[in-house]
Amino acid sequence: MQPREFAVLRQVAMAEGISQQACGQALKVAPSQMVALVDSLETKGLLERRPDPDDRRVRALHVTARGRRALSTGFAAAMRNEEEVFGRLSEAERAELRRLLQQVADSLGLEPGHHPGMSDD
Repeated sequence: MQPREFAVLRQVAMAEGISQQACGQALKVAPSQMVALVDSLETKGLLERRPDPDDRRVRALHVTARGRRALSTGFAAAMRNEEEVFGRLSEAERAELRRLLQQVADSLGLEPGHHPGMSDD
């Protein structure tokens, strides 16, 4: 799974039943790119589109059981990677690194919760 697909899958898991349009807006992904990402995740059996019970024009996104397992595997890999990279830092050093990285993000105008690689730019 590609990082962009993981981001979409994670967003849907956090807001089960979200529309494709709302998911794309939350992640700042262009509609045409969202279609391709959702198509790919659906083809892989990780996500499914279902009719929205409140609006027949909308297709609600849902994570499948296979998608939940993929998310779990991805989060576990991220935690292992984080420990490998930052394991030698004390908690105080980690906090200082987060503070410094936040300063960098703020100076670049990055929004909290959005990965810069997910933008349309």
